[in-house]
Amino acid sequence: MIRLRMLGIVDLRDSQNREIETVLRRPKLLALLGYLAAARPTGFHRRDTLVALLWPELDNAHARNSLRQAVHALRAALGPDAVVARGEEEVGIS
Repeated sequence: MIRLRMLGIVDLRDSQNREIETVLRRPKLLALLGYLAAARPTGFHRRDTLVALLWPELDNAHARNSLRQAVHALRAALGPDAVVARGEEEVGIS
């Protein structure tokens, strides 16, 4: 189980109570994880909404690529089932 605490000091730990530093050191990854986690129980957000929130300075193609890379990085850090997709346009957290 992954534990994420966003109020006060930000803390992200794995099931062995180790900090997941690869996410904590990257503000956009942490922001994406927090945003997806806060969406529970409905859980899914449209990709176009996420890219507009997190990468407003980029054109759509580059922003969507950044989102793909961020989702890949979260899956690598948290496990392959941590971030799920619903169709081609929505992502959420399991």
